[in-house]
Amino acid sequence: SLYFFACAFLGLGNGLTVSPSTAGVLSIKPELAGSAAGLNGALAVALGAVMSAIGGVLFTEANVGYSLLLMMLLLSALGLLATVFVMWIDAKTASLNVR
Repeated sequence: SLYFFACAFLGLGNGLTVSPSTAGVLSIKPELAGSAAGLNGALAVALGAVMSAIGGVLFTEANVGYSLLLMMLLLSALGLLATVFVMWIDAKTASLNVR
């Protein structure tokens, strides 16, 4: 079904993105890698909890299928927007020679 395909695609995407993003977080300031790892994990758990609570309030038995897919699409779009923003900031700081 469409729901199973979307979940499988999400799992594949997580597998391809979580490890490089964690490595990126830890490589910014290696001397703060422990703090960065803790903050990264805490933010992931907190976002999961917030989205679970929102889903519990908004979803009903009648609308859970397409609403969940829409929520997944919106969160994916927000992630893509965050990636583009970070790339823009990186290009801006590289052009200013700020490191």
